Amino acid sequence: MTPAVLARTPIRLIERPEPPGGGTVLLNLGPGLADHWDRYERVVEIVSSEADDAAAGRQRWRHYVQCAGIELVHRPRQAVS
Repeated sequence: MTPAVLARTPIRLIERPEPPGGGTVLLNLGPGLADHWDRYERVVEIVSSEADDAAAGRQRWRHYVQCAGIELVHRPRQAVS
């Protein structure tokens, strides 16, 4: 994509994060830390209540806090039945 097209494209679904300048919010749907997560203004993670997924999410949470020294916001959602 050209820079002009990227500037007009608010949401892009890609397999791997782009180099800096690719966006301001990273939505990580993978099981591990996303590459270059620290180059984004915000990182959003969707973590299920499955034991393995929740444990991996907690581990990433600790990594973000230790590496970035930032306050994270946890916004739990009600389970959908």
